[in-house]
Amino acid sequence: MTEDNIRFSITLSPYDFRKLKLWAKVRGRPPAAFAAQIIAARLEANAGKYQSATRRVWAIQKYFYRRTRS
Repeated sequence: MTEDNIRFSITLSPYDFRKLKLWAKVRGRPPAAFAAQIIAARLEANAGKYQSATRRVWAIQKYFYRRTRS
């Protein structure tokens, strides 16, 4: 099964939006394409942080689950 792209909205300051539009105009691409690249790059860069945080949450849940079952 293939996954379709997901659409969502973000909020930018007017200054950041102007920078995004200028960057896109210089490169000849739509601003949304650059916004998607920026978000994807940030998620990739922070993937390790998300994984370790997720592991901690699972460990805490497991601990409390065992305490309630005893």
